[in-house]
Amino acid sequence: MTDLDGVEVRSLYDTYPSFAIDVAVEQAALARADVVVWQHPICTGTRCPVYSSTGSTRSSFAAGPTARAAPRCAANAASGVATTGGDDHSFSAQACIARPFCAYVPPMEQTARFCGMHWEDPIILKGAHRVPEAALDAAAALYRTRVAELIARGGNGS
Repeated sequence: MTDLDGVEVRSLYDTYPSFAIDVAVEQAALARADVVVWQHPICTGTRCPVYSSTGSTRSSFAAGPTARAAPRCAANAASGVATTGGDDHSFSAQACIARPFCAYVPPMEQTARFCGMHWEDPIILKGAHRVPEAALDAAAALYRTRVAELIARGGNGS
């Protein structure tokens, strides 16, 4: 993805392993962006019932002590890319999660809207640890295409 012109990849896990996020630095990075894509796993197992993006995904701009006065992000669009351990069946009424995946998207969407961005539908790869290599390749190609399209549009959502 970094070979696409204008793409800056920021790994909050690598940059802030203790989760002590430098809010000002991350706000500055977001202020430079035309498009923001939050990429993260969503834990859906019985040993780790998180069911949402991690706090660090959103806290760098829309939370913390500056949340009420946070400037609007310069980005015009935001989207999410997430992997889950649960497969399609896991998100059915008959399974342990018992809710469709779309029920877990609103926190990401609302964060984008709070920051003044247009929300784009996320890319979700369910059962990521069990999908065949061809499915991973297809998901990666879709991801790359989506990012390239958003960049080409300037993230304006049209």
